[in-house]
This record gives sequence, structure tokens and C-alpha cells, in this order.
Amino acid sequence: MTHLNQCHVSNHLAHEMTLGTAQRQRFAEVANRAFERREAKRKQMRQKQSVKPQKRGIISLILALFR
Repeated sequence: MTHLNQCHVSNHLAHEMTLGTAQRQRFAEVANRAFERREAKRKQMRQKQSVKPQKRGIISLILALFR
């Protein structure tokens, strides 16, 4: 967790102290959804990156055959 994230989280926690239970519940759901979206994007990026080296290897292998 970066310093900025820590500040962000502590600000949210301070803010949560002033919220009612229903609001806190909704806030938690929204925060979770945002987190899950970011994680899904991160996973997608990781998959894209892991595919690239394999493709590059196959392409260079094919090119090597024609040399």
C-alpha cells in the first residue's frame, strides 16, 4: 500500500466515524465494487502481458525457420 493509499484509507475511516450504519454499509459496498473492478483490470493486464512473450517467441521461431 502506497503512502497516498494509506492517507486515502485513513481519510475514509475518519469519514466513516460520522456516517450512519446504512451509509457505512453502502460505502463499503461501493468501495468493494471499485476494488474488484481494479483487481479485474489488473488481472486482465497481467494476462495480456503473459501472452505477449509467448507470441513473440513463436513469431521469432517461425522467422528463424525462413532464414
